[in-house]
Parts: sequence; C-alpha cells; structure tokens
Amino acid sequence: MANTTEKQLNFKSLPKQVKLKDFNRYIKPYLSKRNCFLLVCTGILIFAYMFYVWIQHGMDEMEVNITKKKMAKIEIALAKYCIDIGEYPTTEQGLRILWQVPASNDIEVIEKWNGPYVVYPISTDFWDNPYVYRNPGTRFGYDYDLLSYGRDGELGGIGFDADIFWEGDEFFQDEYEKMFREELPTAFEFKQTYYQWQAAEHALEGNLVAANAGYDLAIHYDPENVELYINRAILKIERKQYDFAIKDLDRAYDLTFLPSLRARIEKLKATLTHQGG
Repeated sequence: MANTTEKQLNFKSLPKQVKLKDFNRYIKPYLSKRNCFLLVCTGILIFAYMFYVWIQHGMDEMEVNITKKKMAKIEIALAKYCIDIGEYPTTEQGLRILWQVPASNDIEVIEKWNGPYVVYPISTDFWDNPYVYRNPGTRFGYDYDLLSYGRDGELGGIGFDADIFWEGDEFFQDEYEKMFREELPTAFEFKQTYYQWQAAEHALEGNLVAANAGYDLAIHYDPENVELYINRAILKIERKQYDFAIKDLDRAYDLTFLPSLRARIEKLKATLTHQGG
C-alpha cells in the first residue's frame, strides 16, 4: 500500500509548467469525488453569503430612504405651518401640531392654523421609532432639528445605525419633484407663485424665518427658477448663513446662461467675500 504522505501535494516539487500530459500524475489523485463535493459546497456557501450581504445592504438602504422620504413630507408640512403661523412649532408642540388642532390656550395659533398639513400622522421612522424634533435647532444654519436615531433607535451609532439628520432640499430634490409634479400643472404653478408671494410678504415684515420657509416651498415647486435661488441667497446673507447662500448662488449660476444674471450672482458672491463668507 502506498504511503499516504507520498500523495500529499508538494508544490515546491512541481515543475514550473505542468504539461497537460502530466495532469494524471500531479492533479488527478487529488480530485476525488469527496474533494470535488466539498469544493462545490464551499463555493455555493461563499456565493450564498455574498448574495445575502448584498440583499441585506440593499434592504438597509431602502429602509433609510423610506425614513428620509417621510422626513421630506414632514419638512414640507413644517414649512407650510411656518408660512401660516409665522414660526416653526416649538419643541413642546412637537410634530403632532401638524395634524392635530392646537390646544385651546394657543388662541393666536388656532386662528392662523390651516391644517392638517399632512394627509396622515407621520411621527415614526421605518423602524417605528419616534422622529426627534427640536426648535431651536442645534446645528448652525438650520431653524430646527429633524432626525431619526437610525436602525438601532439609539443616539449615535455608525453605518445604518447612525443618526439620520434632515439636510433639506439639497439631497432629496428628485423626491420633491416627483411628489409635486403628480399634481395638476395649473395647481403646481399656482402654488409656486403663492409661496413665492408669501415669502416676499414675510420678508417685507422682517420675518426672515417664515420668508425662508416660503422660498423653500417655492423652490420645491420650481427647482429650476434662478430668481428663487437668488432671493433665498439674499435672505441667507441677511441671516449670516453664508455657506448656505453660496450653495444657492452656485446653483443659480449653473441654471442660467444669461450674462446679466450671472453678473448679478458674481456681484453677490463678491459681497460675501468682503463679509468674510
């Protein structure tokens, strides 16, 4: 009986190039049915694991996107509330004031309240954890905080467990356009004009927060309107939110090829440079 150790493959002893005629000598002894079966099973397991990871990653991304889409609807409702009331809800009032009639002691709010501002209550994220709403916000340039604690429902975290902050129209413009363009074109155009007018009215009254909310809504309805971005940038400059103003001016510059408008935008950018923006 041949010694089994002699059958062990010694790679160092193999010639540099194994010719086809040497296949039976060097390779075939190790391709038993049992080894082939184990090799195939290992390949199937590796493929199955990779497929599972890919599916799970896609599911996690879908859950985050659903959470952000719900946040987009909340952001729109908050802006509409601000247009009517003149300010965003307080932390104590919370998001429920978007669909629930205010308490009887808020007489001024009740008179101006024109809700509900959402079709149905949106208080929890995909994982049924409550959204966190704070006013005033803790981040510079944002009038409020709107966030989800992510998949784990706890503060902090990494990956898909990380907190999800609402960042505004910059990240979800496609969702806005899809949402708004489902309406009739006449209603679509009317609402854009209406919110632009409301923004101008609040700006004249000195209520820059409500004016900004009006321009947010108008831009959502007409995301390629250069004047809207310029006007919102001017508001941001007045509020000393220079980084946000630069983003609006850059967007307006990219949308137009008119020399007069581009010169106006460059002039506003120069103003920001002198102010240290």
